[in-house]
Amino acid sequence: MEIFHIKMNEKGEGRVNGDKGSLIRTSIPPEFMGSGINPSCTDLLAISLATCIGSSLAKSGQSFWLAQNFRIDVYRSLICNPKQLGGISMKIITRTAPDVSARQTLENVIKSSTVKRALSQEINLDIKILLEDEL
Repeated sequence: MEIFHIKMNEKGEGRVNGDKGSLIRTSIPPEFMGSGINPSCTDLLAISLATCIGSSLAKSGQSFWLAQNFRIDVYRSLICNPKQLGGISMKIITRTAPDVSARQTLENVIKSSTVKRALSQEINLDIKILLEDEL
């Protein structure tokens, strides 16, 4: 198991190092008087959850088709008073239409994802499968 070390500076910019060499940088967003030059903690949460979905899809048995044909765009929304994560929207965007089997696999992976179970019921999670031409 990798251990992560988090260091914050006086500007609220963080540096996360893992003992295996991984590196993540984060910043407090401008609405909280931070620089916003790096992803915020809520950005990183949304990105991490999308990566979990992507990993599950890659292991789904349709990995060759998926590796050649998909990307995930992730958006997060904040709710006010106090600002907190209100929703995460993911668009799984494919270059070519999946056949019936691949689409069913995609939908099953999304339905059974641990991402949905890991989030509070108060956070809206919306995941859609779209063709690139539909954007």
